[in-house]
Amino acid sequence: MTFRFYPIKIALATSLVLATVVSSAEQVKMTSSEITDFHQSLVTLDSHVDIPRDYMRLPVFDPSNNTSLKVDFNKMKKGGLDAVFHIVYVAQKKRDKAGYAAAYKAAMKKFEALHMMEKQYAEQIAIAYSTKDVKRIIAEGKLVSIIGVENGFPLAKDINRVDEFYKLGARYLGLTHTGHNDICDSSGTKPEYGDKLEEHGGVSEFGKDVINRMNQLGMMVDVSHASDKCVKQVLQISKAPIIASHSGVQSMLNHSRNLNDNLIKAIAKKKGVIQLVAYSGFIKSDPKRNLAYKSLKAKVAERYKSTKFDYKHHEYTPEYARGFMQLNLDYPLATVKQYIDQIEYAIKIAGIDHVGISSDFDGGGELFDWKDGSETENVTRELLSRGHSKTDIQKIWAGNLLRVWSDVEQFAKK
Repeated sequence: MTFRFYPIKIALATSLVLATVVSSAEQVKMTSSEITDFHQSLVTLDSHVDIPRDYMRLPVFDPSNNTSLKVDFNKMKKGGLDAVFHIVYVAQKKRDKAGYAAAYKAAMKKFEALHMMEKQYAEQIAIAYSTKDVKRIIAEGKLVSIIGVENGFPLAKDINRVDEFYKLGARYLGLTHTGHNDICDSSGTKPEYGDKLEEHGGVSEFGKDVINRMNQLGMMVDVSHASDKCVKQVLQISKAPIIASHSGVQSMLNHSRNLNDNLIKAIAKKKGVIQLVAYSGFIKSDPKRNLAYKSLKAKVAERYKSTKFDYKHHEYTPEYARGFMQLNLDYPLATVKQYIDQIEYAIKIAGIDHVGISSDFDGGGELFDWKDGSETENVTRELLSRGHSKTDIQKIWAGNLLRVWSDVEQFAKK
């Protein structure tokens, strides 16, 4: 499909409503091509897309090419995906001088890569630093990159790095990842670094300072990966609305990374948003797949004479790629239908104004029929098939998250 810039997208970028297209109350059966046109007219925003460590530094990780990445420019254009939060992710490691230095270096490498991308491909994509930027860039017919940070570990214990990351473009910061850090407790522990069930009992004193500084700057606080206690305390500490950038629904699958109903309601009550994640393991229980995946990683590690599978070294090896492809054939992933089931449940719990979409592409996210950015239209098709109004679909795809971001921006100006 050739990328088409629809004039209506300019209007949507300004209003983020669809009343100008078809009344939300009007039930019209749409042809396949009409659905495609409708999807292309939407402002679509994916709140969580990872990038590899060597992004922009190797041809295979150059998003202007047809890559093996799930999100590159061509896949975004083909799938009608306008904007993504590109993620500066750093895994939790030991909290010592060497660990902090390595984490900061890794984070800066990804920040640099995203700015390299914008500079080299300025005619195709631009980094948005504000909600106004998102609208302007889309109106210019370009793709939008927004920067999010996953895991506050690279901050070490330096509050000034919050400001530094903000200046580099970070517009949300995920307080933690798997493993406790100096900000708060995680929903998942790392015993190899001495983690117990909890360390801070939620948010640390340093964490409170980080959250307050984020509020002052206009940076969204992200609680995905945080422990339940941490989420509850963040809701009390943050004076601005918060987000969960890529989380699931615990009532539909009991997983530590999924949010329970009370937390979903509480985030909504604070006028925040829960971005439901298209990660099969948080949607569909499949113990046999989990065992097979564990076996695959062990085999790949052994092939490369390592004691343990390391994503840094093994994720893009041909053995892993072939094995993962076979894994998906033997144990099918969750479907878009099952994913939308979670979205609809969250809407029922939180309300239509507090739910959004995230893929976690290139970080583990993938569905049977939303394998990469090129298949993004399938999500819209399923929402339409269930009778969701066009106005509400726009809210889910971008309007809700942009509203929260705007509220956080406005709070910082007070």
